[in-house]
Amino acid sequence: MFRASGWDDWINTRIRALWIHGIPGAGKTVLAAHIIETTLRICEAKDKRTTCVYYYCYHGHNQDESVPFLRWLVSQLLREADTVPTLAWKAYTGSREPDTALLLDVLHVTLDFFDLVYVAIDALDESQSRQNLLSVLNVLVTDPRFWKIQLLATSREYSDIKLKMGRFSQSLSMSNCFVEADIRIYVAAKIMAEAKFQRWPSDLRTDVEATLSTGAKGMFRWAVCQLDILRRLNHQSKIREAIKSLPKTMDETYERIFSYIVDDEKEFVRHTLHWVCFHDFLWKGSVPLPAGLLIDAYIALDKGKSRLSSDEYLYDLETLKDSCGCLVSFTFDEEGQSQLANIAHYTVREFLESDRSSFTSWFSIKRKASYGLILAFILEYAITSEPIETPEDWEDGSPLNLGSTSSFQEYCLAASVRSLRDLEELIEPSLAFRFLNPLEAHFGALHTALYILDSEFRTEILSSTYHTTGFWDVEWHESTKNSKTAILANLLLMKCFSLAKDFIQDLDIESVLQETLFGSISLLKGWIEYPASGEFKCNLVELLAEIREFDKDVLDFFQREARGLVCYTDLLPHYMPGHAEETVCEGSCVLPRLLQLGANPDPKGFQVTPLQIAVFSRDLAGVRTLLEAGADPTNTGDEQGIKWHVETSVLGPYCRLHGLAPLYILRRLKAYPYLEGGMTTEEIDEMNGATTTDIERLLLDYGASTVVSGNVGRKIKS
Repeated sequence: MFRASGWDDWINTRIRALWIHGIPGAGKTVLAAHIIETTLRICEAKDKRTTCVYYYCYHGHNQDESVPFLRWLVSQLLREADTVPTLAWKAYTGSREPDTALLLDVLHVTLDFFDLVYVAIDALDESQSRQNLLSVLNVLVTDPRFWKIQLLATSREYSDIKLKMGRFSQSLSMSNCFVEADIRIYVAAKIMAEAKFQRWPSDLRTDVEATLSTGAKGMFRWAVCQLDILRRLNHQSKIREAIKSLPKTMDETYERIFSYIVDDEKEFVRHTLHWVCFHDFLWKGSVPLPAGLLIDAYIALDKGKSRLSSDEYLYDLETLKDSCGCLVSFTFDEEGQSQLANIAHYTVREFLESDRSSFTSWFSIKRKASYGLILAFILEYAITSEPIETPEDWEDGSPLNLGSTSSFQEYCLAASVRSLRDLEELIEPSLAFRFLNPLEAHFGALHTALYILDSEFRTEILSSTYHTTGFWDVEWHESTKNSKTAILANLLLMKCFSLAKDFIQDLDIESVLQETLFGSISLLKGWIEYPASGEFKCNLVELLAEIREFDKDVLDFFQREARGLVCYTDLLPHYMPGHAEETVCEGSCVLPRLLQLGANPDPKGFQVTPLQIAVFSRDLAGVRTLLEAGADPTNTGDEQGIKWHVETSVLGPYCRLHGLAPLYILRRLKAYPYLEGGMTTEEIDEMNGATTTDIERLLLDYGASTVVSGNVGRKIKS
């Protein structure tokens, strides 16, 4: 690479973009890592205003990488910037995830802190709908706003990528005269490093080196696999015969590797490959898999079939490595304490998931069937194995942080939650219902373990950027634990709408919707964690509204599965506190739809009105929608209505609004304090300034006054 003119032109900014392409197995990712390390050293030799950011389009993500790439690029640059631009802070504290346009704007202002930024993106062909990512890369190179960026990308040589990248970058092929010599050096080093190869005669080693380096045709991965095949042979004649008939492609190579796996090891290898691929698919590369868990899983699964005791199994890490050979790679964790397992190369997973082989069909992965079986075992093990330890036995916080010391049961519990969030369609419904049943033995400790989970891993386990209320935030009272409505609530909190549909098939849905639920809830508000907790006594629809989970998807579920059975008339006092967090109504806003479905903007029987709550929250969109729907701008609440307990109710903070006119609330009370978590000073000032002014204008336009209940006729001076 460093002898190619393209590299010199790129690193010295004579060209803006360099595209490196090669066939599968050519070593693009290893090469990219070496390039990045070299670029980082060059940046360190300069000043702090020159930096390098790299991104890997990991095949396990199975996603459009355009937005994740920009998010990563921006976040890494902000870590090195002198200050955080206002636009970046607003995007960070906003209630919605930033889109491509906003991220590009943030990137533009962030570049002001740098003179030069090298950006390397590896395996861009792994992005789903890669046209979006290619468009983003085109903008970074051709838009004058980003002239400080030097872009390097690697991928396979697909025609669509070649067409797009050719317009704004210089290409460099990995099929060149240097590669064969490099592969020969690599093969020689691998032979020198393994004791078994060293027992071979020197002339045999020389023949293997020469044959593999020329036969690889630029594929490092091919050479690695041939060495794995040859190390399994114990006779010179067989080795020489093998190198005369080497497989030409990676598919043929994998066919031969699987054919050499002995019968006694086939089940173990199949189990390992399926579990490693499943783990990768489930956690999208964010959670490493301790190799020991693969062995624990195999023993647990096999014990269910054979009823053998754990002591009778002789599987260990060396058995695992030897059986899987070049199909699975093993690395140490950051502490160097335990080894982690992963698919050795993405072509292994591609081969297993393809229909290109009949010989190895027994090893093949059919996602719905293969992963469905694994999920069923995981859920059943999580539910029926020995009860998880109680919180008193946890020394270092939640056991679900999945460190290297996590047990297989803890892994199953965490994987079950993640699967409910991401792989609902693969889950056996009856197992999901049991897993979320508060009466099951595992549920209590699981509930606590999830609640105290480390915030960073909470994001990993939930596959969610922003915090949402989970079933672990709800503590059901004993009178409600045995209710099937509690299971339905847990399903809806996990956004498992298909499973929820299956669950209500055998229920009287009208009775379920009318049932009064009892319990308590703990909420975390804003980026800075402001706790708001309290008790609830309401039906399912009202509960979801009170805990900020009555969104468009939930409403759509009720409209599909219980049309005409849900009464929304008195829902708004429960719903309005959560509406303030999503004040931009752009098609998905629930409030206008609730009003269309019969929600009363001025419901009777409540001491506080929806408009009072909206004004208190400085919810401009909510105030406007309620007034347009006919809400009384002078209504101060029903004296004889429901009074929420100030200290114990979720809605308690709003009790003090009773008897106060909306205009009085606006002029005399500070904005709802929980909303200040994570907001900038400018935003708080705007909420109590410009936003307040806009709301005041609206209220006055609709005839509001500042009359206070109990003091009729007395006006509060403006």
